[in-house]
Amino acid sequence: MDENQLGFIYKKFLQGNCSAEEIEFLYDHFNAEYEEELKQLILYELELKEDHLVASEREHQVLANVYSRVKRVTHPQNSETVLPKPLHKILFYRIAAAAILVICLSIGIRLYFQQPVMPSDNIVKNNPGGDVAPGGNKASLILDDGTRISLEDVSTGQIARESGIVITKSADGQLVYTVSDNSKNEQNVAFNTIETPNGGQYQVILPDGTRVWLNAASSLKYPTSFTGNERKVELNGEGYFEVAKNIDKPFRVSTLSQDVEVLGTHFNVNSYADEDDVKTTLLEGSIKVSSRSTGKSRILLPGQQSVFSGDELIIKDVFADDAIAWKDGYFQFNQADLKTVMKELARWYNVTIRYEGNIRSQRFGGAIQRNLHLSQALKILEKSQVHFRIEGKEVIVMP
Repeated sequence: MDENQLGFIYKKFLQGNCSAEEIEFLYDHFNAEYEEELKQLILYELELKEDHLVASEREHQVLANVYSRVKRVTHPQNSETVLPKPLHKILFYRIAAAAILVICLSIGIRLYFQQPVMPSDNIVKNNPGGDVAPGGNKASLILDDGTRISLEDVSTGQIARESGIVITKSADGQLVYTVSDNSKNEQNVAFNTIETPNGGQYQVILPDGTRVWLNAASSLKYPTSFTGNERKVELNGEGYFEVAKNIDKPFRVSTLSQDVEVLGTHFNVNSYADEDDVKTTLLEGSIKVSSRSTGKSRILLPGQQSVFSGDELIIKDVFADDAIAWKDGYFQFNQADLKTVMKELARWYNVTIRYEGNIRSQRFGGAIQRNLHLSQALKILEKSQVHFRIEGKEVIVMP
């Protein structure tokens, strides 16, 4: 377990969005030996005096229910709960957090984060090529004149120059666009496209400072400089955007079915052609999402996700960081069906999927590190009583 993964789960916990499996993991990580200490913390903080801030009645009731559950776990012989009405508003969340960790004693669900995960001989034994490595920083840059540059093969430093724009590959594998000193003498705007293959991802910094992360099997078309009254790019696949603020020049992301308009914000767009829905998730700021076929539009707030399914537009509240887990090095599944899970693995490991026999319907929750070899990721999924084997670049799913 690395610190980034722990931090990712803990952030979800603080926002109340952990699954039961993830809560159990946190409890195990911080060690059950702290159980008594947590109980004492709860008891102590419930003895607050009248001069503290008062929580809302709803918060007080939530805490009463949580504390009641804790007592049923830790003191089943005496589960009566008595709470004082005054309650410090800030400490409420600390108490609830501690209480939830104690409640985890009663949760028996296995978690996908178990380490270490060793390769499975059974999964790879019939594969003469051995195991399949995870994806990495792989992409191609297509210049305005059609020249294709493999970003995996070129050295760091300047790789091209177009219309007064210098294109550089940084040491940490980013594609960076900067305006040259004599760009005023070069008025032509060129269009570039960056494409990631299956098993690839890449980051590009556009001329206005906007940062874009591309997931596997995705492409982004953009001008080498933003002229006119808007900044427009075209996305296929999935991308995470941290848009540089410019109130005079809105930033627009176009896909086959929708437009996203922003001034400066952080959001994720999932628009793969082989998916039924287009999902846009907002992490910071605000955006307007518009259907290209119906003209319907909605404003999203942080923590909301728009889902375009055909002509239908749905807005729902989500844990936004789940949508960008891929950028942070994880597959994040929230009650995903098996085909959804396997589709994500297929893109990242550049494999095809085949199903044999009657595969029972089931749902998956939790996260898997994207730096694992394929057999290690599949071995984690096998804990849910589904089986796999790898043959060449094909994964066979079996009952």
